[in-house]
Amino acid sequence: MLSKSNFLLSLFSLLFSAQVLAEKPMFELKEKDDVIIDRYLKIHSAFFKESCRPGSEEKFWKLFYDFRGAGYFIPQLTDNKLDRATVNRFIPELINKKRWINSQVEIVQKLKDFNEHLELIDNLRPMLDQLLKLREQIDDSRVSEEEMLKLKNRYKYLYITFKSNLKTFFNKSSFLLSYRFPVDHFELRENYDKSKNGDTVQLNQRMNEIYFYRKIVQDGAQNSNHTGSDSFLRAAIDTISLRLEKVDDFLSEELRFDIQWALNGVEKHFRTGKSKIVERLTEWSVRTDETIDFYESLRNNKVKIKDHFETGEQLIEEQSKAKFALQQYSWTKASETYAFWRKRADLMQSLFSLETILFNEVGTVDGEAGLERRDVVQVVLNRYASTFYSTITKGDNLFPYVADEKQKEVVDTNRWLNILFKEGEFSFTYYFIHGNVRIFCPDMTRVGRHLRKNNLKIALELLRNPKPEFKAVRYFSRASMLGRIDMSTIWSDYIELGERPGVPIAKDKKLFEALAKSNYVYHYSFLDQSGQRFKVLEIDDDVVVFSPRQRKFFTHRSPHFFRYYEPIPSA
Repeated sequence: MLSKSNFLLSLFSLLFSAQVLAEKPMFELKEKDDVIIDRYLKIHSAFFKESCRPGSEEKFWKLFYDFRGAGYFIPQLTDNKLDRATVNRFIPELINKKRWINSQVEIVQKLKDFNEHLELIDNLRPMLDQLLKLREQIDDSRVSEEEMLKLKNRYKYLYITFKSNLKTFFNKSSFLLSYRFPVDHFELRENYDKSKNGDTVQLNQRMNEIYFYRKIVQDGAQNSNHTGSDSFLRAAIDTISLRLEKVDDFLSEELRFDIQWALNGVEKHFRTGKSKIVERLTEWSVRTDETIDFYESLRNNKVKIKDHFETGEQLIEEQSKAKFALQQYSWTKASETYAFWRKRADLMQSLFSLETILFNEVGTVDGEAGLERRDVVQVVLNRYASTFYSTITKGDNLFPYVADEKQKEVVDTNRWLNILFKEGEFSFTYYFIHGNVRIFCPDMTRVGRHLRKNNLKIALELLRNPKPEFKAVRYFSRASMLGRIDMSTIWSDYIELGERPGVPIAKDKKLFEALAKSNYVYHYSFLDQSGQRFKVLEIDDDVVVFSPRQRKFFTHRSPHFFRYYEPIPSA
């Protein structure tokens, strides 16, 4: 495994080697794209027939759900024994959680309706719009210092009132909050990551405690058929509430985005009606009661499984076997995939890695323009220049499956495949992620085939004409994280790249009409890397970008879904 010093050296050299590689095409391609794509798809079809034989995907899902079991976390010690201390510690917390849920049921049952809550939302939205209008005036104005001070004071006091009213609204909607509100999801994730690889008994138990607590508080109500969990909404409100406590002069774009999303979410719940919310809370209470029964049985070392009883150690053994079976199947299928494609030309390896990454990491979220997919391809091209990203090392679980007799420490051949399977980089390569199955059983539906062709065209475009000015090697999606937390803040060796507008909008007549009449909602402004200012506006529910200097409209690339990071050069 690379040492930290070697890793930092790799990042430092990446800034230079990536520049050299990216200034010229990755391959000398004389054939047209369609010819290359046709050849690739024929190979891909043969791969699918070999890798996804009948029963392959079904076996994955059986092993996957065997591993997931009933969803209960069974804490274990380093000697594979049950961590009884952690179980004992959190049973009272679960009992308290059930009491809290039942108290929320009582609160809802006493309400006549949700008209008061809906009225509060109706009052909050115009205040938010007014805050954004004032912020636009502050951002745009070239007035005297005295006038600017007046604007900022108006904003300040309106913002204080808005935050106070929003807190009041949350407090009146406690039945849509997390148990132990407000939960700091960032702190829980950070502390868990610090302890999960610990090799001492103390760190192991600490990891168990944090994860058990996360399972308790990162939860929510569901429909009676166990669909439609609202845990993501509750977690987002946690983070919003914690941010509201911070002293800040202006409402950040992150907070605005989350607040508007949360208000829309809770309004939908209110409009389902009182009986529906009671039904969902009741389901949560029953599910929590079942959880309490399970852990009390586990504490007593006598858990009923179907028609027989098992001890905690027996459950751990079965869980370990299920985990091992899923891991082995996932890694075996990954190695078979690796073995198939390593026999193909470098270009075919690159296309397989790139289109697989695009399919699973981006999908169709960036629309026909494919701007995020293009950037993700360039990220992969930049990683090709890095020893860290383009090798499989002895510390990676896949190493023994793909290393030959000569490769004792590092697999440094087949770099395109190494980038795809590098452990810890792409979440869908983990055995416990749903998307893992799409590596060896790619989507062959009509929609899947159409997306694959588009992704191949994008990949070839960048392979022919790389973008050396775009030096990112990482990206992050805050919107996909529970609690909308930003884990990129712990990447001390990377710096975030500036925001950019999307593609120019050709049919902009209605947009200019709305601009002239001020029929829009201002969101925020940003500077691109050249220092040009852009305004982000919402017009008829569409978010667009306007350049005051160019007098042009562009599509909006949401920074909440993709942000890119480049390495910081060593001093």
